[in-house]
Amino acid sequence: MLPTYRLDRPDSDDSIIIDGWSYVWAALAGPFYVMSKGKGFYLLAALMAAITLMLAIGAFLGLLIAVQLFDASVLGLAAMLISIAGAFLLNGVAGVQLVHWGYVRAGWKMGY
Repeated sequence: MLPTYRLDRPDSDDSIIIDGWSYVWAALAGPFYVMSKGKGFYLLAALMAAITLMLAIGAFLGLLIAVQLFDASVLGLAAMLISIAGAFLLNGVAGVQLVHWGYVRAGWKMGY
């Protein structure tokens, strides 16, 4: 479901693996995760900050809608949890994709 990436530096023997824990850190830290992954990722971190903000607004609106529609029912609680979990999942995927794109743009190649 969440792909693992192995990136190699063509001019050296350096390699980077972006795996499941990367999704967790990207979901929790957002732009700080992107910024910590490499020099020159500041613009990508700013983009990640905007994405995180939009996802937070979307999750907040999802919570408001769930509260208004379902009040204090089990269905309302499930809708709230899905809203929050979906925002974290999308935040993690966006962070990993931005880091992957940043490395490829910096000259790293997909591993073999």
